[in-house]
Amino acid sequence: MWWFGLLQLKSDKVEARLQAVQRLANSTGPSVFKALSAAASGDPEISVRAAAVAALGREDLEESTPVLLQALRDPAPEVRAAAVEGLKGRPANRVSSALFEALKDFDPNVRNRAAHALESLGWRPANRKEEVWFSVARGHVGRAAAAGPEAIETFQVILDGSPCSLQVAAIQALGTIADERVFKLLIPALKSPDHSICVAAIQALSNVGGAKAVDSLLPMFRHQDHRVRVVAIDALIQLETQKIVHPLLHLLNDPMWDVRCAAATALGKVRDPQVIDALAATLQDPDTDVREAAVISLGRLHDSRAIGPLVMAHTDPESSVRRAAAASLQLINPRWPQTEAAKRMSADLRRAMEASDTAVRYTIMLLLNQLGQAPAEAPGHDTATVLTAATQKHNRIFSIFIELLGDTDADVRLAAVKSLGRLADPRAASSLAAIQSDPDVVVRRAIAESLQSLEAT
Repeated sequence: MWWFGLLQLKSDKVEARLQAVQRLANSTGPSVFKALSAAASGDPEISVRAAAVAALGREDLEESTPVLLQALRDPAPEVRAAAVEGLKGRPANRVSSALFEALKDFDPNVRNRAAHALESLGWRPANRKEEVWFSVARGHVGRAAAAGPEAIETFQVILDGSPCSLQVAAIQALGTIADERVFKLLIPALKSPDHSICVAAIQALSNVGGAKAVDSLLPMFRHQDHRVRVVAIDALIQLETQKIVHPLLHLLNDPMWDVRCAAATALGKVRDPQVIDALAATLQDPDTDVREAAVISLGRLHDSRAIGPLVMAHTDPESSVRRAAAASLQLINPRWPQTEAAKRMSADLRRAMEASDTAVRYTIMLLLNQLGQAPAEAPGHDTATVLTAATQKHNRIFSIFIELLGDTDADVRLAAVKSLGRLADPRAASSLAAIQSDPDVVVRRAIAESLQSLEAT
């Protein structure tokens, strides 16, 4: 029935021509070979050309080899892939050079098939250049990058249409090559619509370094994807400080919390007069992580102008921010309570004593005691009593346990409740009573026991 297939090849319908190729694939003869060759090179439909090439590849005819070699130049990757498969098992001396050129194909599937075809022929790279192309075709980009600058041109084929994961791997590998030519590949990758490719390009450029990398990365601060902006901040702060001060200050007002947090962290590495005031203003940020990052950065700058803002950071509703503020003050000046900058905060601290959070109020009380200005009325505390070192230590421990009553971990809350019961400090009664409805039954039982213990004292 091969003659019917020949007739179908002239049909206007693609399905009919595909059926014709399938019929002719099971037949032999000069007429069949001629019809399949014509379809492989001249049919307007990609699927028909690919099917005809595949059919010719299954024919163990010497005459089909030139047709398959010609198909390697077809504009459609499906046809080129079928041609590579068909060349497997052909005489190596006739097809090896063509298959090696297929290693450079822009389609990763064609490249990979060509590598496997060459392996099946017993081919091995004869020099470093061939080894690099072979590694790229197999997707072993790290191995290719080990060749250094020689590998740069091979990565272009990966960055032109390969799957995202392969492009990312190639960009990361380029970041390990110390050569100016990598910029020609990495800088265009910054404009990719895929954020993971942009991120990889930013990190690679930061590895390469230099003024050109800095100038290329600065515009990424304005990238529409917040994840890209965060990575750009982290990368640029490793390369440059002074040139990025103003952009970083601007990013403290970014709509995304993670960008603001990254900017606040980065500014802790910048020596510039504007930074202290900007970070101090950031202590009012609505996000806890951003405020904590600003507090930590203020400590890292070792600037006495940050003492006042850090003292007031002790009034923050989040315990993590308060703890970070205490640590930062110690970094700036272990004797910070004796500074005028700290003492000037006394009036503001007294006003903050009206906070509804018990832990905050006790933190403020301890601060005022450190400043030598105990509050006129500290809840449950006789201010006429001279605080000894032991009393100060007791108060600090007491304050910590009060803070831990609000921890998200039930085991931590349980430990805090029991500890407050053992401290036998009557000031704990109101805080324990306020959490008697704790969601954990074991914690509730411990609260009742601690309250009983406090009533007995």
